[in-house]
Amino acid sequence: MQSDGERLICEALDAEQIRYRYDERFRILDGYAIRPDFYLPEFDVYIEYWGMDTADYKIGMLKKQKLYQQQGKKLVSLYPKDKPRMRELLLNKLEKYR
Repeated sequence: MQSDGERLICEALDAEQIRYRYDERFRILDGYAIRPDFYLPEFDVYIEYWGMDTADYKIGMLKKQKLYQQQGKKLVSLYPKDKPRMRELLLNKLEKYR
């Protein structure tokens, strides 16, 4: 895990026995590949933990979010402010995909 936020997501998924792939490259559009933080095959959902607060990072974040949206992919976004309630927020967001 690359950050505390990603570790908390991993712990929540493990506790719920939800299978996931971590930090693997996926092709979602010809010519584009993404590397989501997590992919949940049972849900066909991508999870991104947007953990940095720099201008370049935010530009990349917006581009990546737009790419998910253009391709009709299901995306759960989580942020540093979510860390105190990470498990609860993650499970709530996943509930609509069950």
